[in-house]
Amino acid sequence: MGYTAKVIRVFIASPSDVQNERQITREAIYQWNSINSFNTKLVLVPVGWEKDTTASYGSPPQEEINAKLLATCDLLVGIFWRKLGSETKEFISGSVEEIEKHTSSGKPAMLFFSNAAIPKKEIDEDQYQKLEKFKESIKHKCLYMEYKDYDEFASLIFDQLSRQMNEEWVKSELHTLIEPVNKSREILSTLMTEWSLNLDIQHMSEWTTCLTYGTPYLPKEMYDRLDQLTRWILSRTWGTNQEAYIDGLYRFRLILSDLLLFYMKYSEYDGSKGYIIVKKYNNPNLKESDVNRFVMEYEFVCYLVIDLVAELCRATNYLLDLFRTEIDPMFLLNIGHIYITTGPHMDGKDLYYVVLYKERDRIPYENLDKFKTDRKNRDVCFGIGVGIDDPEFLEWYHKS
Repeated sequence: MGYTAKVIRVFIASPSDVQNERQITREAIYQWNSINSFNTKLVLVPVGWEKDTTASYGSPPQEEINAKLLATCDLLVGIFWRKLGSETKEFISGSVEEIEKHTSSGKPAMLFFSNAAIPKKEIDEDQYQKLEKFKESIKHKCLYMEYKDYDEFASLIFDQLSRQMNEEWVKSELHTLIEPVNKSREILSTLMTEWSLNLDIQHMSEWTTCLTYGTPYLPKEMYDRLDQLTRWILSRTWGTNQEAYIDGLYRFRLILSDLLLFYMKYSEYDGSKGYIIVKKYNNPNLKESDVNRFVMEYEFVCYLVIDLVAELCRATNYLLDLFRTEIDPMFLLNIGHIYITTGPHMDGKDLYYVVLYKERDRIPYENLDKFKTDRKNRDVCFGIGVGIDDPEFLEWYHKS
C-alpha cells in the first residue's frame, strides 16, 4: 500500500579516509527507513559526492557540491578519523566548508570522530594537527560523538539518527506534510460521503433487486438519480495523492454509465413510473424462428444486466474497503459489504451473493465489450458470451 511521506535528505560529509563509515551511514539510513518509515511517515535519503554528483566543467568541485547537494539537504553527518581533508578557496577543508555552510543556515549536524589507532605509515602529521585543532575549536559549540571501530560506529549512527528524527525540527518538517494531507483526507471523506448518499448505498442491496430479481425493472426516479451520479463523479475536484480513489470512481462511473446505456437500449417506458426490458417475442405475428431469437436476446440482455449490477456492487465494495483500510475503518460499517439478490429460482428460493474482486489492487473494468468476455472470470457470473450468436452463449442457453 502506498503512503505519503516527508523526505529528509541526509548529507554525508567526510574526507576520503572514512569510506567504510560512509557506507555504514548509508546502510543505517536504509535500515531506519525499513523499520520506521511507514509509521513515522518519514523517509531518509543519503546524499554524498561519491554517488550523487554528475560530471561538470566550469565551476570548482566544492562549489558544485555545495550548490547541487548540500543546499538541498536537511541534516548533515560529518565523519573524521586521521585527516581533515583538502583545503578549499574559503575553508581549511571541503568537509569543514560543508559543515559550516550547512549549520550557518540553521540546519542540524551530527559529527563523529574515530579513535581507532592510525598505522604509522598512514600518519600525515600536518593533517592530523589540523584535525585536532578543528576538533578543539568546536568542542564548545557542539556535542560530537567518538567511536573506536566499525561496529560501534554502526550502532552509534543508527541510534543518533533515531534520536534526531524525534527532534522538534523534524516534527516541524512533518507538520508541513501533515497539514495538506489532513486537508486532502478531509476533502476525500466529504466526497466519499456524498458519493454514498447519491448512490443511496445504505439501501443498495435492496434497490438493486429491481434489476436482478424477476423481470428487470428500473424506476424512473432511480434512473434519474443514477444518471445524475455519473455527472456528479465527472465534475468532482479531488485532493492531492488520491489517485487510487480517482481511478476507482472513474471505473465505477464507467460501469454505471454502461449499465444505464445498455439497459435503456433494450427497455421502454411502461407509461407509469419506470423502464422495463422489452419482451419482443410476445408479438403474435412473429415467425417461430424470430420468436426463438428474441427469447435468446431477452435472456442475454437480462443476465448481462445482472452481471453489470454485480460489477457495480463489486466496484462499490472495492471503494468501501479501500476507504476503510486507508482512512476510516468505521465508514458505513453498519452495511458491511453490498450484496445482490437473484430469484425466484426453480426451487422457489432466492440466492444472495456478496461480490468482490479477486485482485484487490484496483477495479479491472475497462469497457462493456471486454466485460462481456471477462465476466466469466469474476467470483460469480450469471450469463456468458458476447452475443446471442456466440457459441459460448448458445451452449450456456441450451443447458439452462
